[in-house]
Amino acid sequence: MSVKASMSLTGFYQRGNVETVIFRAKSDFSFKPWKKWVFKNQNSYVFQEFGKEKADEDILSLNFLYLNPEQKIYPFVLGFVSTNYRRAIDLRYLFGAGVTFQILEKEKD
Repeated sequence: MSVKASMSLTGFYQRGNVETVIFRAKSDFSFKPWKKWVFKNQNSYVFQEFGKEKADEDILSLNFLYLNPEQKIYPFVLGFVSTNYRRAIDLRYLFGAGVTFQILEKEKD
């Protein structure tokens, strides 16, 4: 089973005329649950506060399931989930399916 994962966390705090707090988190995760399938997940989170007043708190999750991604043409299903503080969106989601066509391909070493 092939697995790839990464995560980054960034924080910022500033005091002075206006107290500022910014926190960001991002993660990428992919693995092969079966021989010809690949699942990929990308998540991000941001929190921002200026003068002790919340400005942002957003979540975004992108999820893909690919069948035969080594081929030139292959199908996938996707699911997106997000929130948005400024737009007052508690939960937004989208599900769908599609086909990928690779135009350029890097030669294997």
